[in-house]
Amino acid sequence: MNLQGASLVDRIRRLMAPLRPRGLEFEASLAEPPLRSELFSADQMEQHGRFLAGSHVLARGRAPDQLLPRLNANEEILHRVFDQLTEAVTATAASRPRASGCSTIST
Repeated sequence: MNLQGASLVDRIRRLMAPLRPRGLEFEASLAEPPLRSELFSADQMEQHGRFLAGSHVLARGRAPDQLLPRLNANEEILHRVFDQLTEAVTATAASRPRASGCSTIST
């Protein structure tokens, strides 16, 4: 297999990764590399669209609800980031020397 073909297969796998059933944990979202310079040409997009359309299988009945677990995972990530940012700002503010003669305003 040539390198260009391998690259296209890797791109297709990455694009299809969110469609695979899996647990929605915080660490799983960090395992996937960010998409950078992954734009398809018009021909590649058409080929990829045909591949995706051909790989779809209609299921009978209802599929399991994945929205609420995904939203819960996103909420957990946002809370962690908020806590980390709060700690960083607090640590930075505590390490700054205060100018003499300045008073703090409390509300």
